[in-house]
Amino acid sequence: MFTRRGIYYRLACVFLTTSLLAVAAAGQTTTFAVPGGGAGDWFDPAWWSDGVPQDGYYVDIADGVAVLDTPGATVDLYFLDVYPTAWLRQTDGTLNVRRIGLFAGEFDPGATYALSGTGSVRSGDLWVGSDRWVNLDAYFRQTGGTADIGELVIDTYYYNARKAQERLCRRPM
Repeated sequence: MFTRRGIYYRLACVFLTTSLLAVAAAGQTTTFAVPGGGAGDWFDPAWWSDGVPQDGYYVDIADGVAVLDTPGATVDLYFLDVYPTAWLRQTDGTLNVRRIGLFAGEFDPGATYALSGTGSVRSGDLWVGSDRWVNLDAYFRQTGGTADIGELVIDTYYYNARKAQERLCRRPM
């Protein structure tokens, strides 16, 4: 026979377990890497460490070129970080993300996000920088598509802010 206290206890356990599983899934990270720097389709699970990213994932593009070109596709992420020598090339589909991070390379070329075609991206922040003493060689290149970026953040911790300003102003927007 169940007591009222026992029922409340069981309901509380079910609620807590469900809540913890939802939080764990929302903060999951998966990493994209194509050996040798080749290109791979965003939706091909072979290139991801923990499967194709789901809504709310943290995504790292560590090596190679992640190609997002599926018409009508929508990708909703929490954070997207692109590391030195890696690229995200988007020619179609919609990417919604809270923050995009493009990391500069110390000895290698920095990260690149190339937006073209009919692709669209919406991000609260576009963060460009590094945690090392480097030249700021990370790129957001838009030759088409639509970009709705809330704020451009240039990390100047180890970087000459005047140099960054000169480079931003010299290049046509």
